[in-house]
Amino acid sequence: KMNRWYFAFAALVATWVVCNFIDSNWMSEFSRLLLRFDYLLGIFMMWAFLNFSKELYLNYHPHAQSKGKYVSILFIIDVFFAPLILFSLLFTSKVIPDRVVVTYSILFVPFIIILLVQIMMAVRYLILTRRGSRGVNRSMMNAIYATSIIAITANLLTNFVFPKYVQSPSLLQTLSTVGYLGLLVFTFGMYWAITRKKLFDVRVVVARSAA
Repeated sequence: KMNRWYFAFAALVATWVVCNFIDSNWMSEFSRLLLRFDYLLGIFMMWAFLNFSKELYLNYHPHAQSKGKYVSILFIIDVFFAPLILFSLLFTSKVIPDRVVVTYSILFVPFIIILLVQIMMAVRYLILTRRGSRGVNRSMMNAIYATSIIAITANLLTNFVFPKYVQSPSLLQTLSTVGYLGLLVFTFGMYWAITRKKLFDVRVVVARSAA
């Protein structure tokens, strides 16, 4: 399960990066549509990361309680938010020269809360896994934990803080690279954990996928 959730998370991240890059650099009506998918992919991306963190924790603590019902409840809430995002009930947007201006509704507050709850639960699982690891596993968890925090912080700044407080379109576009750099750091951290510390056997995953 850990392998599947990691690849699901990676696929969502890759799709999100493409959408985010396009709507950040080409201002058009199409950007407004992609912006909705940014938020839609974002909330399910964090849910997939939460599941990966949970399965990673259970992999090293097989007798621990998984709190799976809470993860399932969060999925139901995410599904509830999906049509609100797609039909512009969470926020509205309009294109002006050099940028897309977003106006948030009151429903955006619970959306952010749910997003943060998923992030905090995922980080908690990573902390618990790291705390119980030793030796090679400890260095692997240090890499996953540190790069995850960097990626999460960078993208929260890029998508929620900078757009609200930075007025210069050129500066905002420059700062958007912070999120990509955060994901790049996370990618290298996961690559190191998989190839050097054997987080999971890639050959087995590929063989099972092809079967």
